[in-house]
Amino acid sequence: MDSKTTPKANLKKYIKVDGKWRFFPVLKQNGVPYPGTVLIDGAPVRSTTGNFYLEFYENGRRVQRPVGSTPHEAKNAWYRQCNPDTPADSDFDEVAAKPDASPVVVAFERFLEEVNASKKPATLVAYETDLRWVRARFGKRYVSDVARHDILHVLERGREEGLDAKTVNRKLIVALMALRNAGAVIEMKRGDWPKGIEPIVEIYETKQLVAFFEAWRCRTQDSRG
Repeated sequence: MDSKTTPKANLKKYIKVDGKWRFFPVLKQNGVPYPGTVLIDGAPVRSTTGNFYLEFYENGRRVQRPVGSTPHEAKNAWYRQCNPDTPADSDFDEVAAKPDASPVVVAFERFLEEVNASKKPATLVAYETDLRWVRARFGKRYVSDVARHDILHVLERGREEGLDAKTVNRKLIVALMALRNAGAVIEMKRGDWPKGIEPIVEIYETKQLVAFFEAWRCRTQDSRG
C-alpha cells in the first residue's frame, strides 16, 4: 500500500485547550497522520486526552465520525477509510512513513507513546523533559538527516550552557533511543561521551569515627553545663 496516496479523510482530535473543547488537526507527514500529535496554531503538541474524529465527504455531504480515543484506533480507522478495498481484518498500525521521511518531532512523539504504555509516569515525564531539551537544540528536521556530528554538537551546547556532563549524556541517550527506534543509524565512537566529575568522598576509618563521636559527646555535655 502506498502511504503517500492523497487521503480521502482528515483525522482530527477534540481536546480541551485553555478551558475550551475544540477540534485540532492531527499532524501529518507525506499525507500520513500521526495521532499522538496535534497541531495547535501550527505547532506540533503532544496530546494524551480527548477523542479522535474522521472528517470526510460522502454523497456530497460532510461526515464527522468518532473513531476512538487512542492513536491505534484513530490510525486504523483512517487507513480503512482511505483504503476501502483492503481486507477488514488487516492491521494498519504497522504501516508508517519511511524512516527517511520521518520528522524528528514525530520520532520523539512515537517514542513517548511507547514509554507511556510501558513505563511509570515519572519516567515519561523525565523523558519528555529530556527530548524537549534536545529537540530545541537540534538543527535537523528529519530522522535520516541526523548524524553523529549532530549528537556531538548538542553535547557541546550542553557544556556551553554549563550543564553537568552526566545530565547532558542522559538527555542524548534518550534521544538516541527515540531516533534509532525510528530507523536512524547513528554510530557513536568511544570517547564521544564526556565523563562527569565525580564528587570526592572522604572515607573515615573506625578509629577516626570513634574519636569524632567521643569529642562530639564531650562537647555536648560541656555546653549543657
